[in-house]
Amino acid sequence: MSKHTIADGWRIATVAAAGQLGLPLSYTVGLTGHGLPELAVQGLTGSRAKDLLTTAAEYTITHGEPLGGQRIDNTFGELAVAVIDIDDTTVLPEAREIYGPLITARQLIWPDPQGLMPWQGWSLGDAQEMLAGPPF
Repeated sequence: MSKHTIADGWRIATVAAAGQLGLPLSYTVGLTGHGLPELAVQGLTGSRAKDLLTTAAEYTITHGEPLGGQRIDNTFGELAVAVIDIDDTTVLPEAREIYGPLITARQLIWPDPQGLMPWQGWSLGDAQEMLAGPPF
């Protein structure tokens, strides 16, 4: 697990392999301390995951808790990401270690280059695993 320190009282942690597909998972640690859900993204690495989580965390701190099914504009280039609830937070071990097993978390689902989400027939195959069902 690697850690990136962020200045606003939260940071980003990365798990090399998570979920059934074993894809990389990056997530915030510390938004719970702001009374907000932790945010996670799967299938992105390095600066792409960090940039997306940083933008979404700043949005969340400013605008409040994102709800399952909500879309957040201009977070993945010019495209919106969708937000789904994460029911099983065991994939966020560092956040659970600090805040306990009852944390809430949301996954940011990113679109393919055409703006399609995985439940809309997107073109990227297994590049991203949803940790819960589609937001509808």
